Amino acid sequence: AVAAIAAGRSGAAPGASIAAVKLSSSRTTDIMRAVKYLLDQAEERRMPCVVNLSYGTNCGSHQGQSLFEAYIDQSSQRGRSVVVCAAGNEGSGAHHFRGRLVENETLDAEFTVSTQRPQIYLSLWKNFADEAVFELVLPNGQTTGPLTEGTRFLRFGPIRAAIFYGVPTHYTATQEALFLLDAPPGGLDGLWKLRCHGKKVADGRFDVWLPTIEEVSDRTAFLQPEPDLTITLPATALYPISVGGFRAETETLSPFSGRGDQDCAGRVLLDLTAPAEAVRSAKPGGGYDVFTGTSMAGRALRLRRGGADDGVGHRPGKRPVSLRPAGEGVFMQGGPPQPLPVVPKSSLGLWAAESLRNHERTGQSFGKGALTMALSPEAMAFIQAPDTVDFVTRATDAFFAYVQRSNEVVIGQFLSGRYVLGYIKQENFHHLEEALGTAFVSSVSVVLGLLDRPALEAAGISQVQSQPYLNLKGRGVLIGFLDTGIDYTQSVFRYEDGSSRIQSIYDQTVDGPPPEGFLLGREYSNAEINAALASQDPYAIVPQRDEEGHGTFMAS
Repeated sequence: AVAAIAAGRSGAAPGASIAAVKLSSSRTTDIMRAVKYLLDQAEERRMPCVVNLSYGTNCGSHQGQSLFEAYIDQSSQRGRSVVVCAAGNEGSGAHHFRGRLVENETLDAEFTVSTQRPQIYLSLWKNFADEAVFELVLPNGQTTGPLTEGTRFLRFGPIRAAIFYGVPTHYTATQEALFLLDAPPGGLDGLWKLRCHGKKVADGRFDVWLPTIEEVSDRTAFLQPEPDLTITLPATALYPISVGGFRAETETLSPFSGRGDQDCAGRVLLDLTAPAEAVRSAKPGGGYDVFTGTSMAGRALRLRRGGADDGVGHRPGKRPVSLRPAGEGVFMQGGPPQPLPVVPKSSLGLWAAESLRNHERTGQSFGKGALTMALSPEAMAFIQAPDTVDFVTRATDAFFAYVQRSNEVVIGQFLSGRYVLGYIKQENFHHLEEALGTAFVSSVSVVLGLLDRPALEAAGISQVQSQPYLNLKGRGVLIGFLDTGIDYTQSVFRYEDGSSRIQSIYDQTVDGPPPEGFLLGREYSNAEINAALASQDPYAIVPQRDEEGHGTFMAS
């Protein structure tokens, strides 16, 4: 649906070309790969590019300080590119609590949990100068006891808790306390308390977030929530355009729309708003439907920022939650881990060394085709093993030296902006942190959620399109969607002669010839898509489908 709003024949940029990525998961590593692919496509075609990102998470400081946000920032400055991020639907979700520590006083942040999800998290951020002790009180009255800096793994019957009370890093002066809770479905339900006790206080303010409404619904909520600073990551990054939603009938902010903050280090987090309620657009399989959410608002920027025919305007610390298996990625998954295939360390080290020798490091970014060597079967088995985790780090000489001497890392992808996506066994991840420092490496596979909730008229786009001397309809611009896929058979994605406006589709969920410079997934070219459309059975040639419909809606 996202594709339909932005680039359909009646969308904001009906003259634009389209490139789509079907994500294999909503982990940040997959999203980063997708962003690189879309920008590679634009550079290859020498076209400006607008990337739509309709995923968000509450797991972070909301200050633009994570490696994921830094990567999105650098991607936003690559070539003639713009990244547009939905602000999220957390404005009325009651998932943000703000408190103030006072020396020798205790404050309780109470929240209810009602979800069938087996895992939730609490992400707390405070000033590093404040000394505080935290305590988590379960619905049955059991308690974690006072928690100071460090890592703890606790069990209360069926409930498991992993608590990471970290230290400041080179990139942020804020300090995180992360609480990961795991239980059978329904086992976390009840009234919880996060008890916060101030010791030595310089600033006092702290913020806590629960998972997004798309993850746990509004039945998991703080009893005294704070509606400000409810914008989701990565819309919190500096350079992307962050878009909230408004109600066209009353010209007021939609109650669910994520919001910025009055005091956010001098930065304006929410750039603008656009219609986000009852937006009508195409749905998979044909016909139309009505959708609501800040994803729908984000598409209104396509004409304003990406519609000009002559170009587009410009405009980490330690993350244990991210240590998810490279396959399913389930936190604290029960049962014994499956054994790793026997892979001699020398073969992994040899592959890493050869890939580095074959890779030309030039300038400040890695372009298309940077990875020139195919993975060996042993390396692929290593990547796909259940106890292998993926991570992202900056491409420094120290990292390359570690890869060559350790024989523990497989390099999976060179990303834009001098970032590297790698794989390592979970039990060896601490070796990487010890070698590089926790501030320079982050396993960033935080799971993000989709941000769903006459729009062109309300946003002023129809008036711009009707100006005879402007004719801004996106011609010569590539609009990229990383989402749930795209229904390429829809008529809204075709030219008058029946050929497809979709230049390429990158499906991360299937095996096949991947794009140049990538290891996984299957790429379908414009020629293959047109051949599929001309056949009696299109899906026999290009089997990519959008089962959920969100990507198709946003593109059309």
